[in-house]
Amino acid sequence: ALALANSDNKVLLVDADIKNPQLNKFFRIKSTPSLAHYLFRKKELNEIIRTTHNKNLDLITCIEFPQNPAVIITSERMKNFMSTVKNHYDYIVYDTSSLCSLKETAEIAGEIDDVILVVRANKTKLTEILTAKSILEENNITGYNVVLNDVST
Repeated sequence: ALALANSDNKVLLVDADIKNPQLNKFFRIKSTPSLAHYLFRKKELNEIIRTTHNKNLDLITCIEFPQNPAVIITSERMKNFMSTVKNHYDYIVYDTSSLCSLKETAEIAGEIDDVILVVRANKTKLTEILTAKSILEENNITGYNVVLNDVST
């Protein structure tokens, strides 16, 4: 997201990791108001979009969903959110829960243009990669890329 923003693109980074949200820590900001507040109709969209140190990068944080995360992440409100923000940014990057920990993440993947599976060197198991691949294919998502992260040089 930062690389895209630094290339003069308007970017929205969305923390949609409803099981382990982390972007607020990376950006050192409070996690609220968040995507969850919007999805539960407690905040409007303009209230959850945050600016960052980069003029081209906006951020939406997330908090852990207290109940039924799969139901809300696949809700009509989430689909409307995705459709709405698409019209205001050059790129939208969704940081989601692992496909292996929340299969409903594939629902988000089915609504976006490109999927990137992030594989952590010496940590992600081959079975997890194969499971993620299988979940994507079950949801008719065949165009995806893999990034190998934390590689020692």
